Amino acid sequence: MRKFSFFAVTVFLIGLLTGCAYANFSVMDINDREEGSIGRKSSYWSGVQMGDRITAKEGEEICFQIEMEKGSVTFALKDGEGNEVYSVTKEGEYSGTVKYIAEKDEKLWLTEKGSGFKGSYKITWGKQEGTDGEENAESGKDI
Repeated sequence: MRKFSFFAVTVFLIGLLTGCAYANFSVMDINDREEGSIGRKSSYWSGVQMGDRITAKEGEEICFQIEMEKGSVTFALKDGEGNEVYSVTKEGEYSGTVKYIAEKDEKLWLTEKGSGFKGSYKITWGKQEGTDGEENAESGKDI
């Protein structure tokens, strides 16, 4: 039993020391993942969510609708080779929609990062209807 306790504490400490950058901490956090959309509503969220795949056709819009009271949120899209094709970061109080327009048929991997995030966001693509709010059609690396 003593060996097991030592092992468990050692594994916990290694995970704590090496995994801090990828830890998620949230309060009253609701995630909504469906085909063609990803959403989150949270009173507080700091962490990283990785691994959602988005398939986009050339000219198709990926919309990031954000309603944020405070904190920051970053969304990054990477291609199959791990190259970042798009990134957007919003900080403080923000309400609006930003868009990425696919330059070709592509499968993209989404990373969501929050730091003290309070609010909600919804990411839509594919055959989704239009979004409300400020619309900024932007493609490229960073905003």
